[in-house]
Amino acid sequence: MSVENLKGDFGATCWIGSCWIKPEFRGMGVLKSLFDFVDERATDRDWLIQGLGVWVDNEVAIKAYEKIGFEKMGDKQESTRKPGMYYQRMIRNAAKR
Repeated sequence: MSVENLKGDFGATCWIGSCWIKPEFRGMGVLKSLFDFVDERATDRDWLIQGLGVWVDNEVAIKAYEKIGFEKMGDKQESTRKPGMYYQRMIRNAAKR
C-alpha cells in the first residue's frame, strides 16, 4: 500500500495505491487495520480526503472499500496504461471516521 499526497478529483488530498491483501488474509480485518494506520496520520499529513481507483470488475474490493467508508465517485474511467480496462474512482473522508 502506498499513500501519495496530491490534490485530486473530488477534493482528494491523497491517493491510495497498490492496496492488495493476499487472499488467505481477506475477511480478517487487515484492510481496516491498514486504513486505521493511515487515519491516525491523516491530519498531520493532509490525508483527510482519500482517493483510490479500483478495477470496475473487482466487486470484492469495491465492497471491501465501501465497508470502510469509500464511496464511488464519477463515471468509470478507461485506464491509460491498460487500454480496454476501466477503473472506478472512490473517495473517503477520514475526518468522518
